[in-house]
Amino acid sequence: MHKRLYKLQNLWLEVNEEGGPGRKYYPYGVYLRKVEILELIGQWQEAEEICRCGLKWAEKTNQKAKIAESQNWLGWMLHQRGANAQAFLLFKSASEIYESINDRQEAGWAISYMGCVYYRQGDYQKAIDCYNKKLEIAEELNDRKGIASALNNIANIYGEQGDHVKSMEFYQRAMEIAENIGDKRVGGVISGNIGAAHWDQGEYQKAIERFQRQADLASELEDKWQISSAIGNMAGIYLMQGDYELANEYLGQKFKIDGELGYKRGISITLSYMGALYKLKKDCLKAEDYYKQAIAIARELQLRYYLGGYLFELADIYFEMNRIDDTIAINSEAVEMAKEIGDDHTIFSCQKLAAKILALTDRPAAVKKFTEMLQQTTEETQIAGLHYELFKLTGANQNKTNAIDMYKNLYRKTPNIQYKERIEELEQVE
Repeated sequence: MHKRLYKLQNLWLEVNEEGGPGRKYYPYGVYLRKVEILELIGQWQEAEEICRCGLKWAEKTNQKAKIAESQNWLGWMLHQRGANAQAFLLFKSASEIYESINDRQEAGWAISYMGCVYYRQGDYQKAIDCYNKKLEIAEELNDRKGIASALNNIANIYGEQGDHVKSMEFYQRAMEIAENIGDKRVGGVISGNIGAAHWDQGEYQKAIERFQRQADLASELEDKWQISSAIGNMAGIYLMQGDYELANEYLGQKFKIDGELGYKRGISITLSYMGALYKLKKDCLKAEDYYKQAIAIARELQLRYYLGGYLFELADIYFEMNRIDDTIAINSEAVEMAKEIGDDHTIFSCQKLAAKILALTDRPAAVKKFTEMLQQTTEETQIAGLHYELFKLTGANQNKTNAIDMYKNLYRKTPNIQYKERIEELEQVE
């Protein structure tokens, strides 16, 4: 969560259990520091166990503030692992406890975490309501860091909804506050988010500049986690541009940092990027190896938000290798995982792959499936991909023309190497 450093008071909780051997003590504050480190390096299962223990001790002592704090931390660990229903209940309880003891600032943070759950679930209006409530409380208390956090989160929502002008407006307001209070860590996070917004709009150079700014700010603080994130995002852009040599160089740097930190989640992400690199280079064996390594770590850490996407990519590689039984098994697991967390993008990709498998034995049924999917989506990238698949199955010139026109339009907005390759492939077909 990283919103504050822990104070040194109240580090130990004391319990005198009736009928027990006497007083017992629990180093509550020390363990919460350990949780913070475990969160940073992605060891969420161990962190969750400590949070549950801390909550149990807090409940025994009936210290409401500690109960709420433990609920927030446990909720955050569950949220990171995709258990959003449980997480939401904990955040809601924490916000109510903080309100009951008139701790408005902490209540605001708990409400903000509720917004994070709604955001992950795609319920953007409820997420904005939570972030606006957090903003209102932070403004009442003149909590400028809290204001910056709320503005940043609201900007994320507008970006997801496609309102990039409004999103950038909120990011800039958040950045101004971070700079005014001299908080380079928050400034780095916001700069990274602005970079991601530019990336989504296909403004690759602006995105790289922002990610570089994030890395520079993080370097001043020796914040290797943010450096890793910034470098990884730049590598992702170089991948999309087809600059595989530079992407590989940046991924090497990220892998080294993540290894030094013992940051398993970061290592998993880096391995998946390496898999994507070799998939783009048509080296299926190396791509398979890297994705299998990424999946192993994601399973170990229960990274459900990543696992579904990784599994789909591996299934897609198996399809290219004509390992159809493996494709079916892995794709089925991927779609189930994606459905559990509401990952619509991966669900669509899995459904499209399932239709491609169907086409191997029943072409008319596959054409019908692709046509149905075409009627159910409004996303330009997905529509272009469906026209491409329909052309490959039917040879219909209209599908070919539609795919070429859409990929050209997409490439003008976002110079992604895959769009360019699709255009070249389709134009070569007589």
